[in-house]
Amino acid sequence: MKKFKTRRLIGLCGLFGLLGLRYFATGNPADLFWFSSFGFFAFFILGDLNYEFPDERWQQNANRAANVTLSIAVIFIFIIGFAASTLLASREIVTFLAVLGWISSLFSYAIAFRFLETR
Repeated sequence: MKKFKTRRLIGLCGLFGLLGLRYFATGNPADLFWFSSFGFFAFFILGDLNYEFPDERWQQNANRAANVTLSIAVIFIFIIGFAASTLLASREIVTFLAVLGWISSLFSYAIAFRFLETR
């Protein structure tokens, strides 16, 4: 029960993502990276899964979910590298793509693992 409450508290750290709205007041592209904190909301998806006794099936599902996440992360790294190397990409676009990659990696793992565990 204590681990469940701890995961919920970690999930609430996703509210720090609202600090990214400071970008519109300051214009500092570094403030955009606060939006990556929204990725902590993935702990709400994983919060009620049982981690007490991981068995062989649990390990296989975790590995499959990690493979999905790796694919998404590699795609975003390529997109970020391509965008950063062109003259058309500004610091804001590159930062936004990094944030989007971070959030999608966390949520893709959470959703894939949840799907594999509940089927």
